[in-house]
Amino acid sequence: MNKLYLIIITNAINTSISNVKSDLGLSNLVPGNEISLFKAQYNGKGICIGKYNDKILIVSQEKVFNFYDKAISSFEKQICDLFPNSEITVLTLYSTVDLYGYAIIEKGVRQRIKSGADNDVYIDYGNKIKEEDDIAKEKIFDDSEMAEMEREYSKNDIKKMVDKEISVRVTSRLLRRYFGKDEKEIDSNFDSIKLVEYQQ
Repeated sequence: MNKLYLIIITNAINTSISNVKSDLGLSNLVPGNEISLFKAQYNGKGICIGKYNDKILIVSQEKVFNFYDKAISSFEKQICDLFPNSEITVLTLYSTVDLYGYAIIEKGVRQRIKSGADNDVYIDYGNKIKEEDDIAKEKIFDDSEMAEMEREYSKNDIKKMVDKEISVRVTSRLLRRYFGKDEKEIDSNFDSIKLVEYQQ
């Protein structure tokens, strides 16, 4: 998965997509085609909304960035107010420029937010989550890559590169919480789950 613009809202089994759309002030959007969750990540226009088990899924290349500011945006507040007993997870990834972001909000309270691109970190809030600790224990670069990096870069630059790579992997790893235990199962779910595409 090299693109993700995904908002996942748990504990929403009794919530309809039409109610979500109107409560978020998106009533002006017109429903269009039904597309897979995978294809929705590459949809640059509008917003896609669907359901998967007890979860509401929202895909928007614009709305995800409302969660990575130090100040809480009006859109984040709207979602938290609408789903006060939910876990809300936001995942953003654009591998071409090493852009990543993940935000986890529990019952309206921010738990962990991290976002960056290249070797810059834009926000790093809250305590590290299990996925971060697990990936940090893995081999991030092989021995030959590390040797080459040590010849070309300072220790501080290498630390930034390692941190960025961990963060990119965490963004992808968090999909296991909601869509499957491994990459094959996640890919299958992303192909089979359908969302409705809404545009102005």
